Amino acid sequence: MTATDQPEREPHPTDRRAKQIVLTPTGKRRRATAVELLGAESPLTSLTATQQQALRDLLHAMAETQD
Repeated sequence: MTATDQPEREPHPTDRRAKQIVLTPTGKRRRATAVELLGAESPLTSLTATQQQALRDLLHAMAETQD
């Protein structure tokens, strides 16, 4: 499965009956990037609650015109 960078199945270290799913090196790098991005402060936090609501309203209005 590593050719497609999918998680690999490996024997469990203490239970011969079980398999464990492990990330490939590419998967580990992608996970680290995702965790870093999730921990980053959103640029939207600089907006006031009123500004955030106005932005939500505008995005909803835009989405409705796309239907």
